[in-house]
Amino acid sequence: MAKQNNLLDMTTTHFIAHHSCWVWFNLRMYYTSLIFAVLTIFVVAMNKGVVAGGVLCVALQYGCEMGWVMHWFGCLNWFMRMLIDVQKVLNLQDAPQEKFEGTEKAPEQWPSQGEIEFKDVELRYRPNTEVVLRKLNFKVSPGEKVGVVGRTGAGKSTLSMALTRIVELMGGKIEIDGVDISKLDIADLREQITMIPQDPVMFSGTLGYNLDPFDESTEERKIELIKKAGLEYLLEGVSKQELKEKHEKELKAKKAGKTEDDEESDSSENKEKDEDEDEKKDEKDEEEDGKGLKFKVKEEGKNLSVGERQLICIIRAILRCNKIVILDEATANIDVVTEQAIQKLIDEEFNGATVLCIAHRLNTIIRSNKVLVMDKGQAIEFDSPKALMANKSSVFSKMLQEKQRGNDDF
Repeated sequence: MAKQNNLLDMTTTHFIAHHSCWVWFNLRMYYTSLIFAVLTIFVVAMNKGVVAGGVLCVALQYGCEMGWVMHWFGCLNWFMRMLIDVQKVLNLQDAPQEKFEGTEKAPEQWPSQGEIEFKDVELRYRPNTEVVLRKLNFKVSPGEKVGVVGRTGAGKSTLSMALTRIVELMGGKIEIDGVDISKLDIADLREQITMIPQDPVMFSGTLGYNLDPFDESTEERKIELIKKAGLEYLLEGVSKQELKEKHEKELKAKKAGKTEDDEESDSSENKEKDEDEDEKKDEKDEEEDGKGLKFKVKEEGKNLSVGERQLICIIRAILRCNKIVILDEATANIDVVTEQAIQKLIDEEFNGATVLCIAHRLNTIIRSNKVLVMDKGQAIEFDSPKALMANKSSVFSKMLQEKQRGNDDF
């Protein structure tokens, strides 16, 4: 925040300086035009009868109207600002680009096992920033589920950026099934890695399109996973949020019910009208939203809760059937019940896949095969949860103790 405030102060200072210069220029041009107009009138008066009257009139007119000079300088200022924008575009051409094309082609059916190995990996986001990963070394066996924990700034999320080559390494290498990923095409690499971020990504369209945008799976498989995730009510054309709102409206209607006969007779007609309108509205909504896999998902999934969106993203990842899955704090913003549903899906459907789970809650990685504890870009502990918890002096055990005391800084 301090850095942001300093940058904001600097930007404001530059704007005030630019605005002050422009006001100073306009003020000087105004007084200059007045002086020039007075001199023009004096010259015209002194040359009356000596110079032709038409020439004197033209000189007096242009001498008293100096706005064209300010307009010219304004156009010059606008042109210079446009050239600055052109300069920015030209500078972008010199910015470093991603290495889309590699020097080697990935083998067929790669990766077949999902083994990941970091060898002396060093990474920094920009040349003028500190090193985030420092000589990082660890190996994940095929099919293992590894939980990654560490305090804020330890470099947990940087692992996913290194694996997907969003940021290139400055040293060391990462191998998947013995293949150096820095030598592969970026498209081939990223196609084989499934990443589930903390904020679920939804598309405006049907439920089926959100689950399988490229229509590579069968409808039966999609419906099966929806039911496993506990989202079968979406197949009926309504979300949990809409069911809750409907239930609240029914409760309010019951509380607001009238007991007098006159009021009941008057309200009966209104209720019939309201019911007819509601039925027409429901039929219209069903036509628009549809049922089953044609359930309408609004822009950014606004008609779904965060948990429902995250479960849909999990199902989308399962349908891709990749050997490597990265969960970047995917359960950080959801409730415990939804988290349990996600963990159940991961245990059942990602069987055989290598899973890296960057944990926000320590209880989400207790059932992992191994736990990677990171600190300042290095792997300080890498073992099974039971072995780390058995060692009371381990960093992981101390984290659990701090968690029990209510200190959440992981």
